[in-house]
Amino acid sequence: MDLAEYAAAQERLLRRLIMAIVWVMRAFFTPLGLTRRNWRNLTRGLYPVVKQYRDEATELARQFHDANRAAQLPNVPRHDIHKDDYYPIEWFEEAVEPAFDEYQRTGNYEGAITELTNRVIKIVEDGARRTLIQGVETDTSVRLRGWARYDPEPPTCGFCTMMISRGPVYVSAETAGFKGDNLLASKLWDRIERNQGEDAQLADEYMHEMMKRWHPGCTCIVVPVYKRSGYPSEAQEKAAMEIYKRARRLSEKKDYKSILKEMRKLLRNPRDDEDETNLPSVA
Repeated sequence: MDLAEYAAAQERLLRRLIMAIVWVMRAFFTPLGLTRRNWRNLTRGLYPVVKQYRDEATELARQFHDANRAAQLPNVPRHDIHKDDYYPIEWFEEAVEPAFDEYQRTGNYEGAITELTNRVIKIVEDGARRTLIQGVETDTSVRLRGWARYDPEPPTCGFCTMMISRGPVYVSAETAGFKGDNLLASKLWDRIERNQGEDAQLADEYMHEMMKRWHPGCTCIVVPVYKRSGYPSEAQEKAAMEIYKRARRLSEKKDYKSILKEMRKLLRNPRDDEDETNLPSVA
């Protein structure tokens, strides 16, 4: 299973997921309103459906991990990984609760359905992402270059394009996960740009952890990279870096916030010339 096949299989899975959860939601979302009791019944009805698809997504990720690693390292023994299939209902209820909070605040029926759908998709995709991340972090039999962020379904948002442009970020010993906010992200990126010795290296490690952040509606996946060139996500990485370079030239302060602002402008308004900003979906 190569990157294109994995992305296509995941897309088919998500389409089936959406059809399944819409069938469940239609029984609870009515023009008369959604009560707390109905919401509780809805989440309990959705959970087994979502868990089934999340488990399927982790299995796809395991298959891709094995195939991708074998393709890049054909002479190295396989590395068996555990699927991230532990996901209790309490975690599910906590993850989707903001959709109900938004509905209570605005009373927007269609908006609540969209928000809930996006959060359910993220839950399923996170199972695959975490399976791949754990596979990378537990593999001690080979020298791993790192892992890259890849979006199989462009157009890609500015934040994800910036992360994609970083390419295969070297795996750090830090495994706690990025817990910061956009302000901390800005400081970290600026340290990397200034290349200030150990300070920049530490910032780079935390930016690696930041790549584990996925927002609702995000379609990015994680691609383990073992080679210096010719890896599956390389073409998209180079395209994202060109967008980053253009945005940096256009930005006034050359810092994280101003560069990201220009990247978002470029991605919203690509030019039909050699500076086209659309990212390739398949390497």
